[in-house]
Amino acid sequence: MRIGLILDSRLSASNITELGLLAEKYGIHTIWLASYLDSREPFTNLSQLARQSSQINLGPVALNPFDTHPIRIATGLLTLNELAKGRATIVIGGGGEALQSLNLKPVRRVKAVQECIEILKSTSAADPLDYNGELFQVKNYHPFWTTQAMPKVYVAANKPQMLKMSSRLSDGIMMSDLPASLIKNTVEEVSVHLRTFGREPDDFRFNNFMAWALYDDKKEAMKEAKQWLGYRGLFRRWVITTFMSDKEYDLIEAHKKEIYQMPVLNTF
Repeated sequence: MRIGLILDSRLSASNITELGLLAEKYGIHTIWLASYLDSREPFTNLSQLARQSSQINLGPVALNPFDTHPIRIATGLLTLNELAKGRATIVIGGGGEALQSLNLKPVRRVKAVQECIEILKSTSAADPLDYNGELFQVKNYHPFWTTQAMPKVYVAANKPQMLKMSSRLSDGIMMSDLPASLIKNTVEEVSVHLRTFGREPDDFRFNNFMAWALYDDKKEAMKEAKQWLGYRGLFRRWVITTFMSDKEYDLIEAHKKEIYQMPVLNTF
């Protein structure tokens, strides 16, 4: 098992670099940089760490093809990979809070992520790329300048359709806040898909994102944990009922509006 850390891209590049180098010293495998609507641009924010580190992998999580065109994602990733001498990576997802703020509708979410993955995996310095998808079209994209091949591309996936597509096209998946029992089920499900597509499960990477709030001040840690409670999978019955009853979940669901207002009103 390998350990990765997800940092907040609202931190400065110098903060990211300091924490990333410390993580590298202690054998952390990957620094992931979360991408939010109000955060710094993740590729740029990782560039200093890419230049100063030597072993740790690094990349953004999770970019989506709705607010950023796949070609712009490809260019940023290839640039970061060049700076990191082949240690970049990325997670592509179907969109998060930024889509709500920008009033963007994730139409055909799985298809959009699929085409984004296909574009990324087809990009190289050797030949220009022409791509004619149902949602995205590309003509004569040729990053001739890149010195590194396209790195590993992961998909943020929890549900059946996204998992199946990811099994066919991506290098791995990143699950979100799943308990051990659901991780086991997902690994088994994806392994069946991989064999169906003629791929070896041992070559596929499984990640599970678990949120932690780490501060010197316990009160600050508790405050952040509560602020994110409603957004870290709270309202997914299929997840929560692995350790709560349906009746208990119904009680939470009945107070969903108030729970979402807690961070805004600072009432915990």
